[in-house]
Amino acid sequence: MRATRRQHSLTEHACRSTLALRLPARTALAVVLVTGAACAGLRRGGGGTDYESVVTTTADSAIRAARATLAREAYKVSDAGENTLVTLPVPIPERLQDRAGHLAGRYWILRVSAQPEALTSGTRLRVIGYVLPAASPTGQTTQQAATPVTADQPALFSEVRAVGRRIADAASGRRR
Repeated sequence: MRATRRQHSLTEHACRSTLALRLPARTALAVVLVTGAACAGLRRGGGGTDYESVVTTTADSAIRAARATLAREAYKVSDAGENTLVTLPVPIPERLQDRAGHLAGRYWILRVSAQPEALTSGTRLRVIGYVLPAASPTGQTTQQAATPVTADQPALFSEVRAVGRRIADAASGRRR
């Protein structure tokens, strides 16, 4: 019983101390927003189908960096909307194909988008790879959709992430 009273008294003291140090609401909100913005800039990686990074530049500058980076890597790039690029289809290199040969003779594209981040001065950069449907053996047009590159395709997914990192570094002014 004595330990419980002591714990209660310590908790009560801590609450009183916290109340005495209460910050104005605007200051507290500013601290939360600045901390959140700083943490958002450190987020790099994305999910199981893409690469995402918050870069400290405008969306236009990020797209220019993406265009230049992709051109250096021999991709041909086309505009696909505001702050969005896609590469023209290229054959999947042998080094990126799976061992079972499911990707042999297939093509892929990369999609790069840059969207201004709310409440921060950065831009969310996103890179997604898509494997295009296999060509029909009869030459007829098929209505299959392109499939996103996922972590289930480790070599190809690793390339999407590597290209994304190089674009993010270029957009942030870092050299590799």
